Amino acid sequence: DESMLAMPVLGVSLQLLQNNSLRTMIGLTKSPKDVGKNETYLPGNVGVLVADVEQGSSVDELVRPGDILVELDGLPIASDSSVSYMDKKLEMVTYLHGKYAGDVVKVKLLRGDGQAGLEEKTFDIELKRHVPLVQRSQYDVKPSFVIYGGLLFQPLSLDFLHCWGRDLKDAPAGLQQEFFYGVRRGGREEIVVLSQILSDEANTGYTFDSIGLEVVQAVNGVDVYSMSGFVECMDNAYQAYVDAPSRDTRFVRVELARGSTLSGATPYLVVLDVSDLAESAERVSERYGVSRDRSPELPDGKW
Repeated sequence: DESMLAMPVLGVSLQLLQNNSLRTMIGLTKSPKDVGKNETYLPGNVGVLVADVEQGSSVDELVRPGDILVELDGLPIASDSSVSYMDKKLEMVTYLHGKYAGDVVKVKLLRGDGQAGLEEKTFDIELKRHVPLVQRSQYDVKPSFVIYGGLLFQPLSLDFLHCWGRDLKDAPAGLQQEFFYGVRRGGREEIVVLSQILSDEANTGYTFDSIGLEVVQAVNGVDVYSMSGFVECMDNAYQAYVDAPSRDTRFVRVELARGSTLSGATPYLVVLDVSDLAESAERVSERYGVSRDRSPELPDGKW
């Protein structure tokens, strides 16, 4: 099973605990003689703070933001996120790369409720392979795509970012941000981007000068968390018009964020005439020699 051979991760974003003021604020004291009310003794060179937990990861629903990781398989976790193993100092992620998906590690942490100090907890964690928000390089796999009204949408991936060069330095800053710092949370499984505009009567006035390279946020007010979810929303909008043609069902609203969804950017609005989508697909196919309006793994369109 290839999934078992993949390098596993815990699925957390960490903040180093090397600042005394930060350690004191979260309830840690470096001297066992100075432990006060709602304080916990922890040597000053031990512990890292959990900043975020990725949904579906090894520690999802067990570890929480704000927890302090102190031991991994009985090895103290230093405040710089390293562990000492076989007389060597290793990054915690390097230690985990010696494991396989399905292996179990023991994690000890401190957790506070804001009132009664920090409580020690220990969990046996079954490691899982990492499933990133932005897909890393895939070999012999064609990219997923869909075209509506001449607008081409696809999931953000490393292969797509490589269009701007292997080092990514010229890639749009917002998309770089999603690649390096975006995590799966709140239902988000993928980032869907508007990657190309094939000129057609359906998209007159929409150019990259006016709307740019955008991240899809919502369709008709429904948040988009994956490529399949986006396609479902768009196809449902078309079917709603077919079932009950009216001004209310004739138009589909696609909200696009310029750059990164992490920045809370104000969305741009693209409106497509649903009644013209079928004819637009035929025009785009004939004009650009596009044999399909979507990649084979996506459900067939409803026109």
